[in-house]
Amino acid sequence: MAEEEKGVVAEGFRKLSEFSVEELLKLPRLPMRMVETTNDRTGQVRFNAYVYMLDSRLEVRFPIDRATYHLVARLRGKDSTKSEYTVSFPYRVVKGRGVSEEDGHEFDYYVEGYAAPLERKVYLNQLLTGSQVDLVECLGLEGVVDRGYAGSVKGVGYFDDLG
Repeated sequence: MAEEEKGVVAEGFRKLSEFSVEELLKLPRLPMRMVETTNDRTGQVRFNAYVYMLDSRLEVRFPIDRATYHLVARLRGKDSTKSEYTVSFPYRVVKGRGVSEEDGHEFDYYVEGYAAPLERKVYLNQLLTGSQVDLVECLGLEGVVDRGYAGSVKGVGYFDDLG
């Protein structure tokens, strides 16, 4: 059981933090929309990053904080005074059975990448759940990396080299 708690990583699997900049830039890319929204009723401001996969059939939302929104804009030469901007997001989809530290649910897949790959800054990952996983499996998404048993994984990371 101790081995299972630590996770058994598939042979050949490399963490994203171990990739060189050149390897990061060779990953597939999607446009990532960085969005600032304000709730008209409460005035609460939220920040999210979105990528659309599988011919826009699958939306992956990365909740981010205010600092991340402005940092990515600064590093990627975008105007963060606007409520939305788009950057190119090199990503990979990873299959790895495990348990989310966020809420304890089991997961099969997650999407990860760097929002600022040249600087190796702002690592983002998001677990896929429910119908998202079913859609990935049903449509047979290509290029999925097998991590093996991942153990416990935090749902979203904002900071450097957490991959």
